[in-house]
Amino acid sequence: MRQEREQEERLLAEIEEGLRDPDIAWQAVRVALDAGLSDRVPRLLHRLWRQGAVTDSDLATVLPEVWIHNRRPLPCLGERTWVSMFKAAGFMCRLEQTRLFGEPDYQVGAFDVSLHDRAPEGPLTVYRGASLASRGRGLSWTMHADCARSFAEDVGALYQVPVGIYRAALPGRAVLAIFGDVREQEVVINPNMLRGRIVLSEEMPASFDLSQAAMSWVQRMRSR
Repeated sequence: MRQEREQEERLLAEIEEGLRDPDIAWQAVRVALDAGLSDRVPRLLHRLWRQGAVTDSDLATVLPEVWIHNRRPLPCLGERTWVSMFKAAGFMCRLEQTRLFGEPDYQVGAFDVSLHDRAPEGPLTVYRGASLASRGRGLSWTMHADCARSFAEDVGALYQVPVGIYRAALPGRAVLAIFGDVREQEVVINPNMLRGRIVLSEEMPASFDLSQAAMSWVQRMRSR
């Protein structure tokens, strides 16, 4: 047990060192992913940033890797800390036009792929699949209602709770980042700008197909 802890700490030290260099940070993130240590990486990055070891400019390169390759990034740091780092990095967009795993459930249109080489200037309609208890609040949204529905179905099946599809019409300045590929297009939103703008479009009962939800989750993680 002691040896395992020591090995883990050595690996975390190597990952932390890799995060300091934006040219190889993606390698450090993937090492953490393979070792089951992804949940530890956001705190490492935040500490390096607070210490000045990672600059705001470097953060724009490293932060997308850390966010995308984490199944549940929000609990790792909390909403306020994530927002502060996204703001420091400035608007970020990373869109992959190649399919990495499996067949996409729907296609991202060429308009979506080409639009966001800069922060959106006009209003944007985004969707989110989440539990009814959450009332739709969160950083992670999507441009596609079908994608939100898929997430809602997964949440309902995995946690056995009623879920819904939420919609919000937001000004462009609310968008912190856009990440995606042909399977989905994630829009990271400043949650402080959601107040009064979230609409529950559809309520859905909890699903009992746990196997399908688990497979959907695995495919989504592998496609990132």
